[in-house]
Amino acid sequence: MADTDADTSTDNIKIWRTSKDSKAGVMITDRAAFLIGTRTNFVVAGDTGVAIAGKSISLITSSENIRRAGLFVEMNDLVRMIPSTIMTPIPSQIPSPPLGMATGVLRDLPFFMAMLV
Repeated sequence: MADTDADTSTDNIKIWRTSKDSKAGVMITDRAAFLIGTRTNFVVAGDTGVAIAGKSISLITSSENIRRAGLFVEMNDLVRMIPSTIMTPIPSQIPSPPLGMATGVLRDLPFFMAMLV
């Protein structure tokens, strides 16, 4: 069976809803998981990424925890309240490469090296 045949097959799809008339539900396929509120509000997590669709999207976190394009982080909320002018330019985003994991590994490296000896 070709790979395209597996993509169009509906044999391995599971759908859970509270009633047969319910618009909301959860759908699981071989390649993705769907959390569906209505036809226009849903969240999809699959092998190509995560998609969020809806009329409005609320993120409950502070601005410095939101990373845009994997690199840029918003300035914290207090700094964003200071007006930026030509005389006092204040950036709204700062580049923040995801180095936290690498520094954590380097910090723990002597411990793992000691275990090997």
